[in-house]
Amino acid sequence: LKPYLPGIQALRDVSVDDFIRLAHLLPEVVRRRAQHVVEEIARVEAAVMALKQGNVALFGRYMQEGHRSLRDLYEVSTPELDFLVEFALKNIRMTINLVEDFRLSPEKGLEFVIESVLKSRLLKEPVVSSVFEEIHKSQTGRFWGTLELVHRLQQHF
Repeated sequence: LKPYLPGIQALRDVSVDDFIRLAHLLPEVVRRRAQHVVEEIARVEAAVMALKQGNVALFGRYMQEGHRSLRDLYEVSTPELDFLVEFALKNIRMTINLVEDFRLSPEKGLEFVIESVLKSRLLKEPVVSSVFEEIHKSQTGRFWGTLELVHRLQQHF
């Protein structure tokens, strides 16, 4: 793009409008990767403004767009990460309810609230314990890795 935009040093110097105008000059894979970078820079700047304005919903949309762009244009996502994002988006209301329940009755303890919500969602008795309990219980000090946890979640949903 430098021959057409002589002042640029890196993709951070390319505006979204300039990229759209010149994207056809790039090979397909390079175009997709560069599109992600250029749009992500603009997205991050917009997300910062959304947070400064207290617009959490708009910030959330930018985060979702960022994940889709990483998945579709930069092609660096994994099925496990895609599942976690989808799971989080589908269950955001449950999380809000969980936080509200805990705020209203903190004496019950967070584990009780998590168990209650999961039991109503899974329709069976969940086993909930803190990460510290899991580390303490384990003879090796190892607890569920992220991928193992994702696979266990996928079995339930």
